[in-house]
Amino acid sequence: MPSRIMIREIFETFIVVMLVFLALQITVRTYQVEGYSMAPTMDHTDYVLVNKIVYTKFEKNVINNFLPFIDFESKEVMFPFHSPQRGEIVVFKYPQDETREFVKRVVGIPGDLVEIKEGYVYVNGEKITEEYVSYRDTDSTRKFKVGPYAYFVLGDNRISSNDSRDWGVVPARNIVGKPWFTLWSSKTSNSGIFSFFR
Repeated sequence: MPSRIMIREIFETFIVVMLVFLALQITVRTYQVEGYSMAPTMDHTDYVLVNKIVYTKFEKNVINNFLPFIDFESKEVMFPFHSPQRGEIVVFKYPQDETREFVKRVVGIPGDLVEIKEGYVYVNGEKITEEYVSYRDTDSTRKFKVGPYAYFVLGDNRISSNDSRDWGVVPARNIVGKPWFTLWSSKTSNSGIFSFFR
């Protein structure tokens, strides 16, 4: 018959394991890259670790869940720690089908005016430097005004990316997290395995 001390130790171990599990579920998760839109930064089938806590957010319309007698509709989203910044890579729910998740790079933040001329991105009238783009197309687009609580995103591989040029901006509420580093890559000789994303 197990002693009280043994039962207590088993119970304490279980509690610690559950707390660690919950902490990991809240703060990080894995994501598998599909397609080549982020090449060469990320390759098809790469597994990356995503930091979810950095883009922790609060939506004002969540108040409806707690106070159902108040009809409070708002698109306002607050990021208490860090909102997505221009140049950062984000994982997000695809606006046209939120059961799917994409990974792209932010090039336009709320209030920005984004335009692409012959493959080069201009933000608020200034051409931006994009050292991460290896495969640039020569397309031009209309001007996109990024509204509040939204982000304009592009793939690093511009010739093979379905992004904001095609379906518009990503609402802030769709942002899931920030890729942190590669856990596994199909390129066995890739020195980028376990490397951090900038």
